[in-house]
Amino acid sequence: MSESELRSQISAKEDDITKIEEEAAKKDASAEKEVNDEYDSKIDDVKSNLDSEQSKLEEATEKAAEKLERLATKKETPRK
Repeated sequence: MSESELRSQISAKEDDITKIEEEAAKKDASAEKEVNDEYDSKIDDVKSNLDSEQSKLEEATEKAAEKLERLATKKETPRK
């Protein structure tokens, strides 16, 4: 086999490798888009629910603190 034939084969193999790498990159991008399309809305829903529940928790915590404060005030006030 001549040197030019070997170079030609090497070049062909390099071209094959480049094609495979490009196809893999396209498939990877496609898979990432599929995952994003499927889960982004679910993640947004969960975040929204979390924000809502966090707000409820803060409100309940404030109310509980107010009740405790009122109870403490009642205990401090002497009865007649």
